[in-house]
Amino acid sequence: MKGKILQFLKVIVFLCSIVFVSCVAACSTPLFSGTVTLRNKGRVCFQKSPQDPDIIKASISGAGCFSSSCTEILERTGEIKIDTEKSIIQFYSRFVVRDISESVGLCTLDCGGAGRIYFDIEPLPAGTYSVWLGKQEVGTLEVPIDSNRLICVGEIQ
Repeated sequence: MKGKILQFLKVIVFLCSIVFVSCVAACSTPLFSGTVTLRNKGRVCFQKSPQDPDIIKASISGAGCFSSSCTEILERTGEIKIDTEKSIIQFYSRFVVRDISESVGLCTLDCGGAGRIYFDIEPLPAGTYSVWLGKQEVGTLEVPIDSNRLICVGEIQ
């Protein structure tokens, strides 16, 4: 019985060492190199403002996975245009990020390095709005927003 337990523990230690080595390799390998520019690519999220339920908080996350510890944000800009007659909310975004993993070393495995662009949307007439990111329709938003949960449309690729 002791022999089987010892053998089992050796297998567990071996598997743990494989996982550890894989994590170290993944953390030290940059997911991109050089400078990357993302125009109108990502995910748009909406939520009721906790301070004023008529105000909608919106944010854009750039597409892709950029480690927050190994990414320098060179530019992060956005614009919003709202056409209440056509029920369209159109966003434009530009993220420019640079890999700095060589100077940092190990990178965290999060994907928040490009950050977010934030907007406050003034009260809108009730209805269903088409949401656009650049020239691509990414989803719809029902106004007023009924819950406090985050509503996201679009893709993070």
